[in-house]
Amino acid sequence: MAPGEVVGLYGVIGCGSERIASIVSGQASDAASVAMKVEGQSIAVNTPVRARRLGIGHLPNGRAANGILPRRSISENLYLRPRSRKQRASLAPTGGDTDKELSEIGVRYGNAKDPITSLSGGNQQKVLIGRLLGSDLRLLVLEEPTAGIDIAAKADVHNLLRKCTGKGWGILLVSSDLEEAIALSDRIHTMFDGQCVRTYSAPTTGDMSSISADVVGATQAKDREEIL
Repeated sequence: MAPGEVVGLYGVIGCGSERIASIVSGQASDAASVAMKVEGQSIAVNTPVRARRLGIGHLPNGRAANGILPRRSISENLYLRPRSRKQRASLAPTGGDTDKELSEIGVRYGNAKDPITSLSGGNQQKVLIGRLLGSDLRLLVLEEPTAGIDIAAKADVHNLLRKCTGKGWGILLVSSDLEEAIALSDRIHTMFDGQCVRTYSAPTTGDMSSISADVVGATQAKDREEIL
């Protein structure tokens, strides 16, 4: 994966894309047995802490259960980020202007001290991405980044992701929204039964029927190939 590139993994639930995301982000229990190459070196990402030290961030599916701190404020949720690779996460602002940051990422809110649960789902997701934007990353693993949010918020999230690639971050995108995967990805790997079926470089809507056939098993899966 090149800096600033978005690689999409597309398939139905259970196709294997979620497992790849968990391995890359250090979440999988057997992640230590899988080696990835980072800048030419084979490295096992065996824990989420190890992933962070390597500059790998993760935004999992299900913001309510896996993202926000529901009893904390909007500001605290925004600033829950490692202040450096050697420091623990902090809920304290790092010197920035909270209102300015929230405005820059397009969050619609009343007061930054209000609970994060006072926001719509789309605005909560923007806060989570804004948290990552303030981190020192090289790769961002995203799972269903716009699930359950409205069209306007979805467009805002897509713009935030383009800010991430503009910083030179690579993005590994797991999305069950085919239009989204095509719109954001520089290449898409279709997944079926734990294998990569086919790779689409610079995918377009004209590829939708072929991609759909791949992920339901209508296309014969080839040997597993390097995805990143």
